[in-house]
Amino acid sequence: MGDALLNVKHLPQRGWTDFETAKDVIEGELGGGPYLFGDWFTAADVMIGSMFIWKRMWGGPPDRPKLEAYVVVCLSVRQR
Repeated sequence: MGDALLNVKHLPQRGWTDFETAKDVIEGELGGGPYLFGDWFTAADVMIGSMFIWKRMWGGPPDRPKLEAYVVVCLSVRQR
């Protein structure tokens, strides 16, 4: 995602994928519940959700409704 934010060329040798592919994978994992692991909010949601929250803050909302809904749900989590 850093490449997308900085508008630099994606280099696969860095061990990362391009942001469009990452969005495809995450969107596919958002299935039976609001979070990556269904109804459970986990550290994975903190890591992945924060990526989309930063993208929203720096470059507008995600261009996919399912990912935008995920960002809204992640932002609504409160510490218990």
